Amino acid sequence: MTRETILPRRPSALTRVVYDYTWREGDRLDLLAARIFGDDTMGWVIAEVNLEILDWLALEPGTIVRLPRGAA
Repeated sequence: MTRETILPRRPSALTRVVYDYTWREGDRLDLLAARIFGDDTMGWVIAEVNLEILDWLALEPGTIVRLPRGAA
């Protein structure tokens, strides 16, 4: 016997609420993750909303980066 089930759509990781942040001299992805999430290993969450940034070590000060609002 089969039963039909309707499942809600799984939200996309790219539907996060974000805000703009201006990259400053001395910023690092791990330090930013520690400041936002309290965990320096959560940089992947920031990278996930900035897929166009391929090299986080080469970011110039003044670059606008999207940061997720709240914790993951």
